[in-house]
Amino acid sequence: MPSTASAADFRTNSKPIDGQYIVVLKKQSARLASEIGPTLRVSSVAQDMGRTHGAKVTHTYENALRGFVVNADDAALAGLLADPRVEYVEEDGIVTMNPAYQQPPSWGLDRVDQRSLPLDTWYTFFFIANGVHAYVVDTGIRPTHAQFNGWTGAPPSRVSNGFSAIADGNGTNDCHGHGTHVAGTMAGGFTGIARAATVHPVRVLGCNGSGTWSGVIAGLDWVRANHIKPAVANMSLGGGAIVSVDTAVANLTAAGVTVVVAAGNNASDACNFSPARAPSAITVASTDINDARSSFSNYGTCVDIFAPGGNIVSAWNSSDTALVALSGTSMASPHVAGMAALILGRYPAATPAEVTARLLTNSTPNKVIGPGTGSPNKLLYVLPTGGEYGTYTAPIKVPAIR
Repeated sequence: MPSTASAADFRTNSKPIDGQYIVVLKKQSARLASEIGPTLRVSSVAQDMGRTHGAKVTHTYENALRGFVVNADDAALAGLLADPRVEYVEEDGIVTMNPAYQQPPSWGLDRVDQRSLPLDTWYTFFFIANGVHAYVVDTGIRPTHAQFNGWTGAPPSRVSNGFSAIADGNGTNDCHGHGTHVAGTMAGGFTGIARAATVHPVRVLGCNGSGTWSGVIAGLDWVRANHIKPAVANMSLGGGAIVSVDTAVANLTAAGVTVVVAAGNNASDACNFSPARAPSAITVASTDINDARSSFSNYGTCVDIFAPGGNIVSAWNSSDTALVALSGTSMASPHVAGMAALILGRYPAATPAEVTARLLTNSTPNKVIGPGTGSPNKLLYVLPTGGEYGTYTAPIKVPAIR
């Protein structure tokens, strides 16, 4: 256990990885200012600190955070905590996709294009997010799936370059299915909302649906360094509260990327989980087909909006045409990320704060049954109202998946 006299804060994790730590450097440090300049990067400082304190540096962050990941014993950890360049050290831990539950077919698109029940079995849309870049921070994507074929005005295949924090030889390919499903709801050709968006897989979870927080930060670090605007990122994953991840989300948002996150499936206060509690992100809770908060969905003041999350049909990784129905806040979040992409397609220069404001203003109030203590009673609505999108042409109307 680190000494309470340490110069830097030490932060624990609910599911720690033994001997692995995320080291975050101070924003203001005279020594750092002299060490990190136009030619010297965080990686050089990290290697120096690793040698000095006897820790093994395994990854560095230059964008979403100024920091690095180390394997360290107690003595090395104590040295890092005493180093004046360190803001805090946080135990690395296990992060998972928000669990999904296989269910019968979907109704989600049908619900978000109308203000009230009953459903009319149609999905109506005006825009398809041409020119928008969608970053799916998840288990990867099956790039050849038919849902990601070209739409009018979009490339023949809409899956573009990405990043993998998982060193298992699969690259950004999805060997689980969760990421493909999420991407399909966000931007699938007929299962999704942003039907012409370019999709980028950011693989931070492995074939078993889990990963590390340090890997999640590595993914966000890549997005911040490489994103193309207008950009939206979806994070249908979560775990216990972790400051370094919340900071990385805040820094990505500050760089102009709208970040949408799942509230979590613990049927408890979303403010106890990351990235659900990240203030700069749009946090999404789940509803069922009757407009009730899903029994599994988290709730509370950290939630920004509700969206359909029960029995959602989308793409799956088992073949190029496979579809499956799943339930979870993981399925609700990409509905909202898709809407954010629609707004960015219409207003490419919009800031994350402006996207959030338009999205929440456009939502349907007071429809969610039993939203939970502290939750806003706002349900996603994707059609333009009152000039919210500006001028627009006649809508396209297609049958919703049943």
